[in-house]
Amino acid sequence: MKNEFGKNLTAFKRLFKFPKIKLGWGLFAVGLFTFAVIVGIWLHPVAGLATLAIAPAIKFKKDGLEKDSDGYKYLEMLEKRLSIEGPESLTKEEITAVIDAKVKAFEGLDVGQVKALLDADKGVMKILVAQGEAITAMKGQLANQPIDESIRAQVVSWHTKNKDIIGRIKSGERGLAVPVMEIKAANSPMTPANTISDTITIAAGSVIRMGGEVFDIRRTSPTFWDYLTKGRTGLETLPWVNKKVPAASGIAAFIGPGIAKPGVSFTLEVEKSIAKKVAVSMKIATELLDDIDGMTSFIQIELAYQLKIAVNTALMTGVESGTVPGGVQTFSLGFTTSGLSTQNPNNWDCCRAIVAQIHKAFINSPIVIFMNPIDTANMDMEKAVSQGSYMNLNLRQVPGATIVEDYNVPVGFVQAIAIDCFKNLIYKDFSMQFGWENADFTLNLITAIAEMRLHSYHSENDAAGFVYDDLADIKSQIAAA
Repeated sequence: MKNEFGKNLTAFKRLFKFPKIKLGWGLFAVGLFTFAVIVGIWLHPVAGLATLAIAPAIKFKKDGLEKDSDGYKYLEMLEKRLSIEGPESLTKEEITAVIDAKVKAFEGLDVGQVKALLDADKGVMKILVAQGEAITAMKGQLANQPIDESIRAQVVSWHTKNKDIIGRIKSGERGLAVPVMEIKAANSPMTPANTISDTITIAAGSVIRMGGEVFDIRRTSPTFWDYLTKGRTGLETLPWVNKKVPAASGIAAFIGPGIAKPGVSFTLEVEKSIAKKVAVSMKIATELLDDIDGMTSFIQIELAYQLKIAVNTALMTGVESGTVPGGVQTFSLGFTTSGLSTQNPNNWDCCRAIVAQIHKAFINSPIVIFMNPIDTANMDMEKAVSQGSYMNLNLRQVPGATIVEDYNVPVGFVQAIAIDCFKNLIYKDFSMQFGWENADFTLNLITAIAEMRLHSYHSENDAAGFVYDDLADIKSQIAAA
């Protein structure tokens, strides 16, 4: 009997892998016993039942068996009892290994021992009944648990439900359609507050590469320089000639017969200008030129501004020296013309009085008057007493001159220029160069240089073409007594 029992155990092992089945009481006993052992292994301890599971079902090969036969029904019964719903965690190979281990442990048992194990009151069957009741209770508890409806859980559920058809498609079977996956809306919707992170600071280079706009600095413009007329020369030292008529040089006169004709004379005197150089430089790492689109243009624009504002400042206020041109405010005349008078003079009256002084000096060149925007605003806001409307809005002209806003002129002052009298000739054009200098090559630093050489001068004969004075002083001179 022992040998027969061992053979039946071996037969049950083969039953799991091969279609051949031997029926008999021994096979039934061994099958039922092994079923008890497997369930005991998988479902013990009871506390782990909620998470421990096997494959969706164990399928025995039943080829050659009649559906109404005891053997066929027995295998169906085993399949049903060995099926536990839940996610897959054990493979067929793992289940086979468990059976192999347990069969070896119970080889050699006789029928009496098997019957004892199957005793309903104290054997394996009693354990199975208790475990079955525990499983039923835990299933009820699980049914009452809230359903995980996260996107991940929904994807896992869909994949498990359609595992068979997905496997068939992977194996090459054609003509199959995968069911549509419908994702339920999440309970916690995505919003800018919980989705977009602002913990990373974006570099300026990255913003520029994305097409972000670059806003330049709001600062004083080189207005004065832009309004000046300019020419060109190829001479580093530029001479010119001033015609002079000295006092007591004689004058023409009416004379009688035989009277010597009065003589007159004049002199020619030479003045000259030495070209003045203005320059600026900047050191830049080569990585900046590579990493930021348009960096070269940004550098050129900044260097050009720095150069022009330096020229603008020098031509307005510079003290003349061997390297700096004389600024127009340093050689302009003050307002000194008498004979002009008006009631309650204002800024418009001051400008008109300056034009009169320049014209009185026989200078008929176009005149530009530069004033601070605060002073021009006060001029615009003067209204007719009777109508309360602006009188000169947007005109910005007085007879013989145009008024230009320029922050380089202090509030309360006025700068007038007869444009043709102020000469500015370019000797070397504005240029910019990029290159390595000394140790910069080993440091990956590039030096950008911008420079220009120019002449800025005026003739002594045109000195009256420049007026710079305090508005309050001019008003005091032209106010009616």
